[in-house]
Amino acid sequence: MKRTLLLFLLLTLQIDVFSQQDGLNLKSQIETNKEIARNFYQDLWFTNNTEKYKNYVADEYVVHDIFQRKGLTEPAIE
Repeated sequence: MKRTLLLFLLLTLQIDVFSQQDGLNLKSQIETNKEIARNFYQDLWFTNNTEKYKNYVADEYVVHDIFQRKGLTEPAIE
């Protein structure tokens, strides 16, 4: 019985540690996303400076269409 209780406590502590680490990673990802959004508006939207658009646009994109072009990859910047 003591071994079972000890094992249960150890597993509970490990789960708690892992859940805290996931929360920290999620927070840092959210902060990273906020920084990208802020920079986008500061670099392009508020200043009308389109020279930095390559920092925010991929070279290619996937067409999400319901017809024949669905799933095609095309260059984003022509």
